[in-house]
Amino acid sequence: MKLIHPEYTFQIEFQEGIVQRLIVESPSVMSELIVDLRKQMEGREGKWILSHNGEILKIHDNCEIIVNIFDLDINQRKMLNALYDQMSSEINDTELLIDWRETNSKLECILNRAIDSVGYDVTYGELDLKSFFKALDLKFRSNEEGYAEFLLEYLQLMSEVLGINIFILVNLSSFLEIKEIAYLYEQTFYRKYHLLLLDAQDVCVKKEVERKIIIDKDYCVIDSSMG
Repeated sequence: MKLIHPEYTFQIEFQEGIVQRLIVESPSVMSELIVDLRKQMEGREGKWILSHNGEILKIHDNCEIIVNIFDLDINQRKMLNALYDQMSSEINDTELLIDWRETNSKLECILNRAIDSVGYDVTYGELDLKSFFKALDLKFRSNEEGYAEFLLEYLQLMSEVLGINIFILVNLSSFLEIKEIAYLYEQTFYRKYHLLLLDAQDVCVKKEVERKIIIDKDYCVIDSSMG
């Protein structure tokens, strides 16, 4: 897969075992690139172009941008909706459906008996699976071992639940130590995720696995892969 921006000459080509790094020295350019990416993550129009074998891909279906690791929420709405959909399919498409129908029938019987006892004229709707999950507060259990582990957990859930494998991390060296970022590299290589580190400063973590592109303060593009 390739990621380009028509206003600059660089081309980010995602490869296994390679971390793509984009260093942007101008704060105004950095802000512009991030804002544009976030708009496209929300499904709106933007300038970034993601493609694979000549086919244009939707950025919000394939990428996730992380500006601040402290703001990550593994139980955000889109994650829980995807979880509920998977859980519903698991029940509806297996023998668990029989158990669910029996349980639902028992719950309805209990409710009707309680209504008869209190004597009020009330009504209720059907208890569907998603309403049941919400009532039980079904959610992902959070890993609290450390920021690097939590970030990896977030990436893993994004990949497994939403099918996203391109992660754009902004100024990661401001939040994690170099050894933690190196560990992140190892784990993402093993899990076959693609990383793009968008940084304001050039902080080398592991030179042999990093492909570096710099947009300097004069808006010139310096590509480390070019001879």
